[in-house]
Amino acid sequence: MQISILEKRKETLFDLAFLSSYLRLGPEQALNLKSYLEHLVEVATDWTQERLGKTILSQTIKVVHRNNDILLPYGPVQKENIQSVTRRGRVLKEGSEYSVAFYKDTQKIKTSFSWKSHAIEIVYRAGYGDHADDVPLPIKNSILRSIETLYHNGGDIKILEKNDDVLASSYRHYSIY
Repeated sequence: MQISILEKRKETLFDLAFLSSYLRLGPEQALNLKSYLEHLVEVATDWTQERLGKTILSQTIKVVHRNNDILLPYGPVQKENIQSVTRRGRVLKEGSEYSVAFYKDTQKIKTSFSWKSHAIEIVYRAGYGDHADDVPLPIKNSILRSIETLYHNGGDIKILEKNDDVLASSYRHYSIY
């Protein structure tokens, strides 16, 4: 399975004023560390997405797979957010050439079986929403704790792997491929 991000998230979860207050930074100190704090937000968000197997803020994703039964990764995905399903450059029609079924918080695409199956390309929009307010509070709190941990440990990502953060664990996607 090949997974590509076609359109990255446009917004961040936390603005500079909120972060400087949370980390107890003065206004001048926060301004001097602006790009570093923005980087910490990106790192913590990406790390949490990987750990949970979820897309937090909306992104457009392309999946290419040779299987005829495909569980779309990095949900949540709503059926109406599936933009296209193609095989060999030809757009497939829902109903006659593929079906969509809701599975946990994502979608499962099933195409007709073929012994010499060509790769299927699916483009879809995944995530809780476009804005920080759309993201569940336990996930935001988990990311905020990760930002704080990174800030107090010099940005060392290895320290995050040692943290057993249970705040967002109920949102984690487990699957066996």
